[in-house]
Amino acid sequence: MSGKFVKADGVEICPDLAAKAVEGVEKLRKKMEKYSDTSNACEISISQGDIFDQDLSQFDFIFFHATTFTDGTLEMVKAKLSREMKVGARLAIVSKRCDDIDNFEPLNTVPGGIGWKPISQVDEKWQLDCYLYQKTEEID
Repeated sequence: MSGKFVKADGVEICPDLAAKAVEGVEKLRKKMEKYSDTSNACEISISQGDIFDQDLSQFDFIFFHATTFTDGTLEMVKAKLSREMKVGARLAIVSKRCDDIDNFEPLNTVPGGIGWKPISQVDEKWQLDCYLYQKTEEID
């Protein structure tokens, strides 16, 4: 809960999952307070809500776990991201590709020389790829 990020906001549409996320963040916060210096801790908030009601223009990094997104939902998300994300902001998305967003570029290398690749999973039946993109330009 420290490092490069000062603030992290999470939005989950499912009330039960939002409550679990809040619970998880609180457990993590307590462990961090017990075992480390929290003076540079990232402020984390989780809310129950709809991502389509959120203004995404303020964020530098957006993560979607899109495993259950339908094609229609994914198209709506991509249009929102294309319109609202600021240039230079990054998108990480699990299990769905967004290579067809005209003003986004797939990132194969993160600054600092860290390569981006699918994350290995313990259980092969849950093998999920994670893709990283950066918004490169505004659209008209």
